[in-house]
Amino acid sequence: MLANMLVLRAGQSQQVVLGYVGSFRSLEQLKKHWNNVKARRKKELSEETRELMGTGGGPYKPHKTNKRLVRSLEQLKKHWNNVKARRKKELSEETRELMGTGGGPYKPHSPSCPEVEVVAPHINYHLGYQWDGDAVAMEDAAAKRRKISMSEVTAAFKSAGSTLAGTSLLEFIDTADIPTTSASQSLSFLTPAPQVSGSPSNTSPFIQFIPSLAPPPSSPSPPPPPPSHSPPPPSPTQPLQTPKLLQQEVLQKTSHALEERAKTSIHADKELHCERLAEAKLNHQEAKNRQQRAEERHRLDIQQAEERHRLDIQQAEERQPS
Repeated sequence: MLANMLVLRAGQSQQVVLGYVGSFRSLEQLKKHWNNVKARRKKELSEETRELMGTGGGPYKPHKTNKRLVRSLEQLKKHWNNVKARRKKELSEETRELMGTGGGPYKPHSPSCPEVEVVAPHINYHLGYQWDGDAVAMEDAAAKRRKISMSEVTAAFKSAGSTLAGTSLLEFIDTADIPTTSASQSLSFLTPAPQVSGSPSNTSPFIQFIPSLAPPPSSPSPPPPPPSHSPPPPSPTQPLQTPKLLQQEVLQKTSHALEERAKTSIHADKELHCERLAEAKLNHQEAKNRQQRAEERHRLDIQQAEERHRLDIQQAEERQPS
């Protein structure tokens, strides 16, 4: 009984060994097999890279996997140019549909929002065009005579963009054309006479305050005595400036400030554009590095698999009975 079991076990083990040895291929077959595996894997990687980097000659389709899309700078420029061109074409077609009649009677445009039709089902699209008329001259309101303090004048010039403050405003007033009076009535002749320039459609008219050279009204009380200190005489090197020159200087300062602001904005836009270009280049380089690392890992995996398979073949050949 024991002898029969030993014979049966020996026969089974021999069949297993023969089947194990017969299942292995020759070295040439293994080389061909692994070459086919490498070629197939390389083709899959190239197709995946082409799908990630390009559009395949058709419209762009987002990748279904969770991998990050990496495209070159030229591809991004072409893509955005195509988007802008397509959007401009849609807008031009929509404008042509709204403005044109197609060579026939006018057809009302159907709105794209059905909610509007629900709220107002009977909309009159045939609205007549009414001419709003030419520009109409506006009557200036009569200015009230009142005394203007030094603080109000300084605040007005500050709001206009001037940097004048305190007693430095006296340098810009032409004292030759102004009648000299007492200290209490020194600024009473500055009556604001607003002059509005521009059309009625102008939302921000320019208001110019012109000093009135009319003498102040006479008061029955005698004028107070003059102050002990007199204002410093104007410097002979610095000429006196009239309000017109002051207005030109304010306009020049405002224009210079606007130019500086525009230059600053352009410089900031250029810096932002350069930062985005650098970021795009870094992302592209990082994608290339990731692809190279993946190919290197794949090559090492294939080499390890080949080495393990070769060792298995050697062990099987050593176990095979001579």
